[in-house]
Amino acid sequence: MKYKILDLVQNGETITTKVLYDFDGVELEVEVAHFAPDTVEAIEQGIINRGLSEQRRMKTVEVNAIIIKDIQIGIEKTIEIEK
Repeated sequence: MKYKILDLVQNGETITTKVLYDFDGVELEVEVAHFAPDTVEAIEQGIINRGLSEQRRMKTVEVNAIIIKDIQIGIEKTIEIEK
């Protein structure tokens, strides 16, 4: 994963960065809000954390697309309850 900061805006105690992520050729532009950051490193860590979250989200979407194909609709099933 690579990223590039495209823009930066301060609104009171929040800094918002517009970030372009590159996930091995798949690009995604995201705004990342940083509430009361105390260092540049804190902003960079926030960008990295958001990138990792977006990467997990994209993977989940892929997995869900596979899983949903195996779900049968309209099939009645019995639930066994222990007595």
